[in-house]
Amino acid sequence: MPLVEFFGIGAPRSGTSWIAKCLDEHPELAVPIKETHHFSRENEYEKGADFYESRIAEFYSGPGRIGEFCPNYLAVESCPERLYSYNPHAPLIVILRNPIDRAFSHFLFEVRHGQVDIKNGILSYLDSRHEYLMHGYYHKCLQRYIEAGFSREKILILFYEEINVDPIAEYKKILSHLGVKDVEFIPDSLTQRVNGTRILRNRLVEHFFDIVDKFLKSPKLILVRRLISRTGIPSRLRAYNSKNAKLRLTEAERFSLRDCFYADVADLENWLGRKVPWSDFFFGPNR
Repeated sequence: MPLVEFFGIGAPRSGTSWIAKCLDEHPELAVPIKETHHFSRENEYEKGADFYESRIAEFYSGPGRIGEFCPNYLAVESCPERLYSYNPHAPLIVILRNPIDRAFSHFLFEVRHGQVDIKNGILSYLDSRHEYLMHGYYHKCLQRYIEAGFSREKILILFYEEINVDPIAEYKKILSHLGVKDVEFIPDSLTQRVNGTRILRNRLVEHFFDIVDKFLKSPKLILVRRLISRTGIPSRLRAYNSKNAKLRLTEAERFSLRDCFYADVADLENWLGRKVPWSDFFFGPNR
């Protein structure tokens, strides 16, 4: 039986870090390492399944069912067939966010890491940073998983916006999807914000935090890292290095991105048989 029994496959900037942390606290589950990129990067996949599993086993050897969350798995074209080949029975968890807001959050994430200049605006990067769009074509991405062999019942689809309204209800949907016995267990992280969009006061300070975080990801220090993380101190320190700027898309940027995603969102609604909770997209009866 494959070591990794379930996967969180995306989308990026949609709450996957929060979900992974909540599930890792559940006594029946474990998400010992997030984003191995094993199935999405050629240099990782070529190392084989034994290397993948040994890497995860370094971080966890307990009785809980192991899962991995890697939000790139949703959009990278090679992932559906590779995941199906590894574990065709794995339940999949997908969190969808308004693709316009998701793209902007992705843009701000790269601003934070110095990869793009916020002054240029998101539209100037669409041709060169195609990930802003590719990760938001949800229907197209999900269809590839169906074509690879996963049944619709294996794919739990949640919405970021609905998680924000009622996190407990959406969290329990995941527990039910994974078939855990204790669906009443509430993790400490349920009410915490994880990996939110931030604008930095000082990039060097953030770089120092990243170095310390990377050091603590050593298998030998995993228990120390979890203990420190649960104190909330790392989150507070990063918050001190964040500005409170309210950054928003311009109206022109929002309309341009809406045009990019309009057709895919319409297809998504037809496929799901329900409306999406995104006010930017309204489809009347004569669409």
